[in-house]
Amino acid sequence: MKSIIKLILSFFLILGSADIFACDYPEKISIPDGNSATKLEMVTAMNNVKAYNKAIEDFQSCIEKEEQSSLALLKINKQFTKEVGTNIQELTTRKFDAADKDKEKTSAEFNAQVRVFNAKGN
Repeated sequence: MKSIIKLILSFFLILGSADIFACDYPEKISIPDGNSATKLEMVTAMNNVKAYNKAIEDFQSCIEKEEQSSLALLKINKQFTKEVGTNIQELTTRKFDAADKDKEKTSAEFNAQVRVFNAKGN
């Protein structure tokens, strides 16, 4: 009976994880040069930065769910060890932190170009 329950739980975890295991990293966006960009290009870039930041947050949420699902599946199948759990958590942390850095870098780059754009008197 226990093995049937484990099988059913594993099945639902795998099915429920189909979207989780498809954590796609957002595509990089380009930031226009504030010296030559039009107001429309800067507004479009602002909206693109907001969408990119949201996509990064969605990616981070996805990898956290992926981590939880992986750990749960390993525990159900009695393949979990402290070392494996630590490795999975460290990998998730590295991905999460790298995504944060990309988000901060993109926002900083956009803000720098906005300052250049505004300095032209636009």
